[in-house]
Amino acid sequence: MSLSLLSRYAFFAACVLFTLASLPFTHHEWLWPFTLTTGILSLIGVFDLLQQRHAVRRNYPILGNIRYLVEAIRPEIRQYLLESDSDALPFSRAQRSLVYARAKNEASDKPFGTLIDVYESGFEFIGHSMRPAPLADPSSFRVIVGGPQCSQPYSASIFNISAMSFGSLSANAIRALNQGAKLGNFHHDTGEGSISPYHREHGGDLVDYEASLSDGLDLRVVLDQSQYVQQRLNGVIGNLIFGSLLVVAVSLLVLGAKSALLVGMALPLTTLMVFGWMNVLGVPLHQMSVTGIIIALGLLIDNAIVVVDEVQGRLRSGLPPTEAVGKTVSHLLVPLLASTLTTVLAFVPIATSPGGTGEFIGTIGLTVILALISSLALSLTVIT
Repeated sequence: MSLSLLSRYAFFAACVLFTLASLPFTHHEWLWPFTLTTGILSLIGVFDLLQQRHAVRRNYPILGNIRYLVEAIRPEIRQYLLESDSDALPFSRAQRSLVYARAKNEASDKPFGTLIDVYESGFEFIGHSMRPAPLADPSSFRVIVGGPQCSQPYSASIFNISAMSFGSLSANAIRALNQGAKLGNFHHDTGEGSISPYHREHGGDLVDYEASLSDGLDLRVVLDQSQYVQQRLNGVIGNLIFGSLLVVAVSLLVLGAKSALLVGMALPLTTLMVFGWMNVLGVPLHQMSVTGIIIALGLLIDNAIVVVDEVQGRLRSGLPPTEAVGKTVSHLLVPLLASTLTTVLAFVPIATSPGGTGEFIGTIGLTVILALISSLALSLTVIT
């Protein structure tokens, strides 16, 4: 029993002991980052012990959070590291890459055969005919909807855009689908949702099956991806509040009350600024963009802590507030700009990834870049 308790609480106890033992020596510049880190981890461990929702976190304070972190990024790990090009959940990466290439008018043909096993059971193919029939006119691939009593019969194509709700897509995706319906002369099914203004921009034919169902029939939602996005967004808000409280608590110990309040403002203000930039740039709020914000949360307070600490030092040396702020900005502008740019450059390849990969994960890098730039701007203006 004692060994079990030791294994479960050893890391938490080590963080607490190191924090308490190193507090008197934080005047050493090399030590305070470690003290700050273990102090934050200690607060997380205390929160884990007090919460009643997750037994894993209560039994394994601090370390138990790794389980939920890995669980949160499990879909991304599977998709980018484990899933093959042919695994279809519901569409394979090869199928998505084909759609992305054709949407950009890029060459989608790949020479030298295929990587698919054409001899496996169930593989479908089209064989050459010894007596090929003449090609049919594509305009004939249509069906008249509505009988003789119908006042407005509709010539429907046999190939159309299947139902995809606006809640699981972005505005740009809806525009692209409807423009494709307009160009191809087929109809666009709105799914279980209603018709939004984005459905009407390009004038493609629209079908709202829910409004035209016969008596006795109804539509039921089996999967609503907007709920998953909302859960992620709620997670961001929860992490933002919890992170701000942790930052304020640790800053109270190290910097004092006023500085703690200023540093704690960095997280919510930067996040709001990122949402504003996303709105201006037309970046949709979906799973990947929310994931980028989650990744950036840990990077947003560095500049604020450095700036506030520098201003405090100059105020203690006797400088008036205006002069202290001015000298701090002129002194730290280049170093903070350089450090921010190095981190931004690390995410540029993700934000500018070509093809299907860029379409899917590009917003992760873009939101992190926006967060870093916003953090730098706020630290040198509002926070100071």
